[in-house]
Amino acid sequence: MILVFITLLLSALLQVAALPAGVADVGFHAWDALNGTAVNSNITANDSIYNKVWQYNDADTCFWSSRWISTVESECTEYCEADSYDWGYRYHRLRYHIKLTGNGQDPKTWCDNIIKRVQVNCQVRYPDFYNCNYGRSPELPVLRTWAFDGDTGKIVQKTGANIRFDFNPWWDPKDNEHECVKKAIREGTCDDTIFSNGLRCIPTLWKAPNGSPEFDETFVPPSPRCFYNAEVPEEAR
Repeated sequence: MILVFITLLLSALLQVAALPAGVADVGFHAWDALNGTAVNSNITANDSIYNKVWQYNDADTCFWSSRWISTVESECTEYCEADSYDWGYRYHRLRYHIKLTGNGQDPKTWCDNIIKRVQVNCQVRYPDFYNCNYGRSPELPVLRTWAFDGDTGKIVQKTGANIRFDFNPWWDPKDNEHECVKKAIREGTCDDTIFSNGLRCIPTLWKAPNGSPEFDETFVPPSPRCFYNAEVPEEAR
C-alpha cells in the first residue's frame, strides 16, 4: 500500500513539472496521476491564455489580418499509432498534424496559442512531442500566403503554421479529441478569421466522398482501429 502511494505521489510531482510556466497544479487526485491528465479545474495561471474562456485578438496583428488576409485554409488530421504498445488506446500515441495558411500572425505565437489552448480544452499536460515549423514539421512554402499590404504599398509574404504533436498517454477515444483541438485552433487564431474550407479535424486516412463541398465542417468519426506507421503516408505521420 505504501509503495502504491509513493508511486502515485511521484507521478503527480512529475505531472506538475510537465505543466507550462506559470501553471501550478493545486490539487491531487489519484486518477490524474494514473492517466497523466492535468485537469483544467485544478490549474491556475498568471497568463490569461489558460483561462477557461479565451480568444486571441491582438489589436495590431488581427486588424492587419482582417484587412489584408482575412481567410485561412486549414487541415487537421489525426491517427492512433499502433507501433507503440498493444494494450488499449491509453497506451498508444494519438498523433495530430495541423496545417494553416499564413494570415499575418507570427507563426511561433500562433502555434503557442494553439498548443496552450489544447491543454485547456482537452485537459491534458504539455505534449511530450510538439514541433511547429521545425524538426518533423518544417516550415512549408505551400502554406505561405502572398498579399498586398495597403499600409506599406508593398506585396508581402506571410508564413503559415505546420504543427505536429502527440496526445500521450491519455486521450478520449470517443472523438479522438476532434472537438477540443478544433476549438483550440479557432481560439488561437484571430477571432474574425474566415476558414475558407471550414474548420474540423478528421482521421488521417479518411477520404471525402466524391462531390463533397469545399467548405465542410461535418463531424467525421475517428477510425475504429489504430494504424502502424507503415500504413500511413510519410507526409501524414
